[in-house]
Amino acid sequence: MAKRDRKTSPTRKPPSRSGKKSELPPSGPGSDVSSGPGSGVGVMPPPPIRVSRPRAARPANLSEKQHTADFTLTKREALEKKAEAERVKAAQKEAAAEVSRKRTLIETLPFREELVNAPKRNRTLSVTEHKDLPRGTVVKLYPVPRTEDDLLKTIGFSSLQRTPSPYGNRMGDHLTFWQGELDNLRFRLYDKTIDEAAEQLLEMQQEAQEWMSAPDSFGMTQFDRLPDADSRVKPLENYAYHVAELCDVAMDDGSTDKEAKDAFSGAVGQFLAYQNFLPYTTVRAATERGSTGSGEGASRKVLIAFEKEGIAAAEERRRLLAEQADSDESRDDTEEDEPREALDEDDPMRQPLDDALWNGFAFDAAIRESDIWYVLDPSIVESISGSHQQLKDIADGLRNLTRDLKKVDTEAIATLRDQAESVMKQPGAVRDVHLAAGRIKDAADRLLGLWGTGEDKPPTRRQVREQLGKIDEAVLLAAGAVAVYQSTADQALERCADVLGSKLHQHQETMVAYTRAVVASDFLTIADPATNEANAADAAHAATRRLEQALRTLRPALFAKGDPARLTEVLDAVAARHREQEPIVVPPPNDWAAHAARTELTVEFKPLAKPKVKTDGRPATPAGIAGMGSHTTAWAIEKQHPDAVMMKAKNEKACVTALGAAVRSDLSSTVMQLDALLPYDQLEAGQIGNILAAAYEVLTAGNGEQATTAYLTFRNALPYATVDAGDRTFHGEDENGKEGDTFDTGSLRHAITLKSGELANPKHYGAETKLAVAIEDLKAALAEKPPTGWASNPALAAAARASINRLTITQTKLRTPAATPVDAEEIMTVRRAEHKKVWNEVQRFRKTLSLPS
Repeated sequence: MAKRDRKTSPTRKPPSRSGKKSELPPSGPGSDVSSGPGSGVGVMPPPPIRVSRPRAARPANLSEKQHTADFTLTKREALEKKAEAERVKAAQKEAAAEVSRKRTLIETLPFREELVNAPKRNRTLSVTEHKDLPRGTVVKLYPVPRTEDDLLKTIGFSSLQRTPSPYGNRMGDHLTFWQGELDNLRFRLYDKTIDEAAEQLLEMQQEAQEWMSAPDSFGMTQFDRLPDADSRVKPLENYAYHVAELCDVAMDDGSTDKEAKDAFSGAVGQFLAYQNFLPYTTVRAATERGSTGSGEGASRKVLIAFEKEGIAAAEERRRLLAEQADSDESRDDTEEDEPREALDEDDPMRQPLDDALWNGFAFDAAIRESDIWYVLDPSIVESISGSHQQLKDIADGLRNLTRDLKKVDTEAIATLRDQAESVMKQPGAVRDVHLAAGRIKDAADRLLGLWGTGEDKPPTRRQVREQLGKIDEAVLLAAGAVAVYQSTADQALERCADVLGSKLHQHQETMVAYTRAVVASDFLTIADPATNEANAADAAHAATRRLEQALRTLRPALFAKGDPARLTEVLDAVAARHREQEPIVVPPPNDWAAHAARTELTVEFKPLAKPKVKTDGRPATPAGIAGMGSHTTAWAIEKQHPDAVMMKAKNEKACVTALGAAVRSDLSSTVMQLDALLPYDQLEAGQIGNILAAAYEVLTAGNGEQATTAYLTFRNALPYATVDAGDRTFHGEDENGKEGDTFDTGSLRHAITLKSGELANPKHYGAETKLAVAIEDLKAALAEKPPTGWASNPALAAAARASINRLTITQTKLRTPAATPVDAEEIMTVRRAEHKKVWNEVQRFRKTLSLPS
């Protein structure tokens, strides 16, 4: 019976018994040591120890010239050797980088088990209310319609309020950027009465949901491809139901203005939630934070500025026409249509506008979801299939080697074990192949153990069969992975054409909100001025041209030696699907952009300046508060507070650290402990989660601008920093205002009165249910494995648990009539003390400035 020789290899120096470390041979890139199969050498012996000696004198018979030549030659050889080593090292580094890229690509490709033998469903969806929706799908988005003379001018959205995500607590990646979707609504509903806007919104919803009643429609085909399609059915049906219901209320002549506005606001929230649950509007993010975008904010700024220039030019044109009409009574004063033509190709604004319009599309996320790499790079499936075949051969070899229990070649088993390990470590080893290879390696190790116990008696057939069974299961696991990836590859061309063709088309259709920029940049060309329809062929060509650019940017190595064989086929298929979509209509321009200046907070940060911070706009409103709300401490004081916190910081890193320390302090302050006294609607809407999310942004900020923006948002979200009551026209907005003048006692008193009413009659306000929702939302975030967002930060998780405890105590008191009643006046005491602290800190900062005191 053969046994493995475990003696020290004759080529290896025995370990020193003196306790001293022996010198190890050189290793790594550029090393002269060879090892592995065919090298003929195991490990090189240690190099001789160098001893410093005095330089020997030059022999008398060696000329100075000859000595110099020999020295120069030796130096040149050394430099050449060093250069060669560096070239080898660079080549190895590049090879390793390509291996890493390959591994990263395959690891991020979706594992589409649903594609293997997936049955064709013949179903429809209905417009139905569902009262049993999961908590995470409830809409908590409260848009604010803003009107002038009863006409809708814009719709405000808080960045702290988002639509539910089909992926739970993870938001996913929007293929068309979120602000673009909101601007499209603002554009289409501009200058309408609330009932007209509701009617338009209902038409948009009905158009969006047509696929639900058609089992053979393109929309249903896309929907059935989703692995989580079943979990989206009820939310989609429910959102569609509530859009119709709320639009009916908004259009009802019997509704008051407030009722109509509130209903319209709710309908907009439900409509956006519906859009978010449609196939591929949002896709799973590759990382927890999701796609970071491509300067979407800056791109939107370019587009809005161009729209505003067009509005100003149109106004000037109308003024001149009116003047001409007044001077020439015979002239027709009918307003002429605004010119709609592309800028000259050499116009400096044409390319930036086109870039800005396409920067709003997440090509990386769309390409990842489309499976296009399976078509362009056949080596993906080939490598997975090859790994499976290797494992199958290894398994067959192990089975053959163990047929005769008395004559087993353990060295051959060890060789197969090592081969399984090499498959496990191969670049691009997908999860199931990696697991299968590891299990085969472990089983081979156990087989070796059965013959390596030193006993004369061989193992039983049952013992060997147990390990062979595990090996067979591992091969089946790898075979399943091959089947999934092969099925994905077989369907990839159709899938990528459908996903990319339809979503690029939808993006272009959404971007018509920036109607002047769309035409001026040739992003879309109008084929028929009578219908304003865009040229379908031109639109498809523009989309696929940008798609090809993105592909080359994302995988340059794939294009390094020429274009992939099927590139033209893929682009043609995407273009064909694009042209099959409904024609894109580019409506005439309107003035919506003049009212759409970003009201959310923007910060300019200069760490060495005084002040370090300059702000524009206001922070996002906490959940459950309409509009901007009323600031308890005047915004003019609060916006100076970051400078007060960072007053002693000498650099940007120290500034970020100081803001983080202030956040940690606030989370354990008496202000935070007012969370259980927040209005029940705000608790249900998720204000505590807003606070923690903003705190997380401060603690993970990469620079001063991000940290300061998040800090001001955090401060604004703290309990009763902003209240949904009182006078929105509070006049204490003076940066140098007195302490009493910059505290909005009236609005806070109004909020406390409302809260006292809630505490006096909690059942009427649904207190128990709303508190339960707030508690469960926080618990759900903490329970997620692995934790994401704020729940992944220990300090914030502890703050959440403290909030849960306070909310639970409040619940108990509501259920116990004899319990000590809660005193809402505590709100005034705590907030006034907080105002005084902040005001004093700001005054100390202001004394360092050369400003009037």
